[in-house]
Amino acid sequence: MFDVTVHVTENDILSGWKSVCERCPVALAIARALDVDYVSVGCSSFISHGHKQGEKTYRNEYFPMVVIDFIMSFDKGEAVSPFSFILTVKEQND
Repeated sequence: MFDVTVHVTENDILSGWKSVCERCPVALAIARALDVDYVSVGCSSFISHGHKQGEKTYRNEYFPMVVIDFIMSFDKGEAVSPFSFILTVKEQND
């Protein structure tokens, strides 16, 4: 288990899609922070799937409340701003 700082940027917000788990600005930012190709987020957690051989799979238990509020606001089409948060990540052992 380790912590990573995730920065949701203005570019993530402009590139993100509402209600699409893999294209949410938070998913884009986590993918960049973990250097993985695929991240899917829900309202309270995420999972990354390693598509390349040797690529690790990661997950978390719960998002900080600021992330949940951001996702809900973004999906409703409300104005959101860039922000950063600390994410505790676990490596998934299959």
